[in-house]
Amino acid sequence: MAYAIGAVLKDEGLGDWWVVTQTDGTSGHVWLEWRGEDGSPLFSIDTTAHQFAGIDEPYIGAGPTPARRRFSEPDAAVRFSQLPYYWARDCDLALLEHVRNYWP
Repeated sequence: MAYAIGAVLKDEGLGDWWVVTQTDGTSGHVWLEWRGEDGSPLFSIDTTAHQFAGIDEPYIGAGPTPARRRFSEPDAAVRFSQLPYYWARDCDLALLEHVRNYWP
């Protein structure tokens, strides 16, 4: 879902957000961040944060997603425009196509 949201934000002129991935050795998580010049997250969009215990809803707000605390491994982040073409999964591309077909 982060891929489709990042694409729509870029399409609408709302910036080239960072796509952040983080793992704990067994599982991973992906969300979007708008970062300051020092690299710190100023705003995060994490539509699946609520899959983790203690987080009751998706996170869209200032600062880092609360899900970040769950992971011990360093994060990997790349600007949306710099993602390799093969990064998006078929479900990400299908969602993006659907949104683009119905977006005004």
